[in-house]
Amino acid sequence: MKRNQAARSALFGSHMNDNRSAQNHYNGGQMMQETSRDAMENLVNEDISELRAGVEHIRHISIAIDDHLNTEKKTMDQMMNDMNDLDKGLQGAIKKIKKLAKFSSSSHMCIMCVFVMFVFLIVYWMIKLSFSK
Repeated sequence: MKRNQAARSALFGSHMNDNRSAQNHYNGGQMMQETSRDAMENLVNEDISELRAGVEHIRHISIAIDDHLNTEKKTMDQMMNDMNDLDKGLQGAIKKIKKLAKFSSSSHMCIMCVFVMFVFLIVYWMIKLSFSK
């Protein structure tokens, strides 16, 4: 019987005879696995935190872009309204000039041309003064 035990010990080592060392080996491996798992979880949590920060940064950028686009849209709408008002005013002025040209004599046209020249000269003089300062 001792001979069989000696053969088993030689074949399987001391693990068969000493269950405590096998248990300690198992517990040490389990502790390494838990430590490794904790380290991996920490790395994953750090990556998730970095992703959250990146997503939050992108969110702020997209909100800023949206605000800018809304401001630009309002500006464009206001410009479009102003252009429509200007177009209506010019169409009205053209109708009045056509009506005046149809029913007026040549003296009225000469007076209107002199008035227009006078207005252009005043505007030219004002622009020239403003640039010379």
